[in-house]
Amino acid sequence: MLKLRLGELRGSKPSVKELSETLDIRWNTLKDYENNTAKTWSPEHLEKLMKYFGLKDVSELIEYREDEQVNPGGFSQAELDIWRKVNEYYANNEVSKD
Repeated sequence: MLKLRLGELRGSKPSVKELSETLDIRWNTLKDYENNTAKTWSPEHLEKLMKYFGLKDVSELIEYREDEQVNPGGFSQAELDIWRKVNEYYANNEVSKD
């Protein structure tokens, strides 16, 4: 799985709003990038981030984690297990929609 390292790079300063204003990228887009919930990354945005943080290699911004499950909602393992069991139940049982 590919992940942006924006949270690590940004730390607590500047704020997402300040970074948004500086780079002319919507703050909610930056927040999605930081939380790794964005479905796509704009090449223009990646270039702006690389320049802003003074990065020389894309691996400083994007990391690859092999065999990591996608969990964009940040759910706990217990919550994921419950949803898995609910889905299994519905897959294995005929449920009336009445």
